[in-house]
Amino acid sequence: LARSICGPGDAATGLSGQLIGPRGAALDGVPIFALFTPVEALRQVAQQLEDARPRPTALRVPVLPAGLLGGRAGFDVGELVPGIYRVQFFADEDGDHAPTPCGPELGGGDRYVAEPIEVEVVAGVHAPLAAPIELRAGDCPDPLTGLRGTLALAPTLAEQWAADPSLVGPLGVLDGSVRLALVSPQGGVAVVNRTLLTGLSARPLPQPFTVTGVPPGIWRAQVFVDRDADGRFTRCSGWPAGLDAVFVQREEVRIRPGEVLDLGALVLERADCDDEPATGLRGALRLPAEAGAAGSGRAVRMELYPTDNRGERRGLLLFENHREATAGDPDAVAVFNRPVAPGAYRGVIFLDTDGDGAFTGCPLSPYGDRSAVETGPIEVVEGRLTDLGELTVAPLGCPVPPATLTPILSFDQVEWPRDVPLDLAMQVREAGGWSLEWSIGAVEPLAELTLDSLQLAPGRYEVTAFVDEDGDGQLDPCDADVPDRFVARTPLQLDEQMPAAQARLALQPACAR
Repeated sequence: LARSICGPGDAATGLSGQLIGPRGAALDGVPIFALFTPVEALRQVAQQLEDARPRPTALRVPVLPAGLLGGRAGFDVGELVPGIYRVQFFADEDGDHAPTPCGPELGGGDRYVAEPIEVEVVAGVHAPLAAPIELRAGDCPDPLTGLRGTLALAPTLAEQWAADPSLVGPLGVLDGSVRLALVSPQGGVAVVNRTLLTGLSARPLPQPFTVTGVPPGIWRAQVFVDRDADGRFTRCSGWPAGLDAVFVQREEVRIRPGEVLDLGALVLERADCDDEPATGLRGALRLPAEAGAAGSGRAVRMELYPTDNRGERRGLLLFENHREATAGDPDAVAVFNRPVAPGAYRGVIFLDTDGDGAFTGCPLSPYGDRSAVETGPIEVVEGRLTDLGELTVAPLGCPVPPATLTPILSFDQVEWPRDVPLDLAMQVREAGGWSLEWSIGAVEPLAELTLDSLQLAPGRYEVTAFVDEDGDGQLDPCDADVPDRFVARTPLQLDEQMPAAQARLALQPACAR
């Protein structure tokens, strides 16, 4: 018996062409795929269907299953449905059947991916592509650093899904994208947060994945179905409260430079959570992006006021850091959901600029909160997540209040040859993630040195000065080849009570002799 893989269309409908690989690339035995994603719905057969059967959203075609031999080969793809497609060819080195290129930042394990092209497939025509497809090498470090694994469902959960397809329906326990998060063993904000699958129905399970560009270290790995679509792991019986009920965690995951750690099978299990329908609010936020220190990350909060004036104001933390909620992308939206008791409310969502946990608009207080949006009347119904839709947390039109920092450096404890200038460098970091680094250059180690004042924004800062012994502008630790041995740090807060401050920095030995 022989197994044949057939496409959804007629054999006479398709395209052909030539594939070219980078010179010297070892692609023998690496299967080459093409991902066809429809651009226009020209599927004449599918348009005639009157039932609600789902239509395929993408088609993966193995164009060269044995790899690219000799750096150049022809291909032929038939049995396509007519339409306009976005087509991307790729060498599937990581075995996930998707174009997941690696790069200098977070990515996948495919080093050779072609630029996507747009093609029109005409019924009954087998058209050749005018130009060859070139697989290009990505800007990937060699070797790669990251992890790989294989997603799977626990057998009992797979049986429940087969018996009850509504589990992948709205608010079903299997509804949502499958994501990977890496957090510190002590908790906190994820240093890696990546979508592995757009949904459990997107690919047959088990499904391999590879994530590269991961920072070395020891992490807790969380793979979860993002049921509440908030982009982070918030389990249904945890805190902060969420809806994520299907997940797996691995402790003490050690990522070493230049290695791709194999986690093996990651079997998603269903947690023992309350299966009562969720009651609360959900929505999507567009968040402001101010320049400089004023744009450092702040908590995004919501205040709810019962319209009958009988209950107390309720405050909700939506995101701990507005910059991290959208990964710094000004065009992205941050999705949230939170449990809320049934009732009628009016609400306001705001950036907690002053960090006091309560909304005080800057028109009333110059150092108050500078960005907010009112939600209008809200009716929270038992057993439902009331959708607020997409809201924009917009600036209220207030100027950034003054906040001045003046660094003053002293060198009494710096052991340095006389008449040899010091190369000094500075760092200023705000608690929300904004930072500024600059080089002062060569200075004489006098008793005291006052630098030019910096105009910042109210916030909590850490100011660091160091002798930059290798001149790279970075603070090198004591175990570096050329450590920066003399360092000074000081925390300070600029606010309404202290709008201007001096940061006194006495440089001291930071490394043991």
